[in-house]
Amino acid sequence: MIDNHFINIFNARFDYLWSLFNATSPISHRGEKGNLRETFVRQIIESILPNHFGLGSGVVTDFNGRESSQADIIVYDRRLMLPIFQDLGRGIYPIDSVIRVLEIKSVLDNAALKDARAAAWKLSPQNPNGLKLARSGKLPNSQANYPLFGIFAYESKVADITKLIESFQDNKHQPMMAVLGRGLVLKGTSKLIKLGNNAETVRCFMACYLHYIEEEATSRGDFGLLEWLGKNFRS
Repeated sequence: MIDNHFINIFNARFDYLWSLFNATSPISHRGEKGNLRETFVRQIIESILPNHFGLGSGVVTDFNGRESSQADIIVYDRRLMLPIFQDLGRGIYPIDSVIRVLEIKSVLDNAALKDARAAAWKLSPQNPNGLKLARSGKLPNSQANYPLFGIFAYESKVADITKLIESFQDNKHQPMMAVLGRGLVLKGTSKLIKLGNNAETVRCFMACYLHYIEEEATSRGDFGLLEWLGKNFRS
């Protein structure tokens, strides 16, 4: 079967960025290696994301002052609300415009997955103590889609990833996950889907992770500032 041009270009871009990433492997500074891992994934996302979405890293917050865990990659809709503060790609982002949050893991193990699941729970609408959207949404009953959380891991020494996921309770909240060299896991499941190579794993993960981003963005309420800046104002 012949691949379409989009797949061919995506694979070529992946190979190029992957070769640049591997060229930096001799760098020993852990902080810089972490930054390079984030940069690789960020550049992949930038290459396929519509221009009205922005990318950053930092903290997601809501109008009540609740905060997310530190987020490696945040995708937000510029048409809804701009970052509260942003400098050199790092900042504070209102949940009302945040559509995706991606956690980058050097190595996926029990502790790393536990931390990521805890971070995802803070953004879940089912969490009574989690972050909340300020405005009613456009779905039935004034609902709206909350940010979709994902995990991107560069490797895992866990022999059985499905067994690892199933060791946690309540896997309906398991985030979507890609593990290079192993495969991907869809949201709310524990089954590891094995693919041909890293390029295919990343391509299929990005296709699933970003596919409904436009529909989910349009589920949010219209732009408004009273909930944020006029919180104590009474007319």
